[in-house]
Amino acid sequence: MKGQVKVAKVDATEHKEAAGRFGVRGYPTIKFFPGGKKDDSTAIDYDGPRTAAGMTEWAIEKTKDLKNFAQVQLISQEVYD
Repeated sequence: MKGQVKVAKVDATEHKEAAGRFGVRGYPTIKFFPGGKKDDSTAIDYDGPRTAAGMTEWAIEKTKDLKNFAQVQLISQEVYD
């Protein structure tokens, strides 16, 4: 996924505040944070298979809409609306 999706790892046993903030109840917990405004409510829980193929497919699907959106150029108020 290098160059397509940024991946971060947090040890929730060491960072209990972050785990509580994002509702981590079990391990491993996988969350997706879409582009744009960053706040706790934008995190999307992963509920698919615990396989590399399953996680990769899910990540590609989640980023597909973001990539299409990023290609729109806001060159006028009409495009923005």
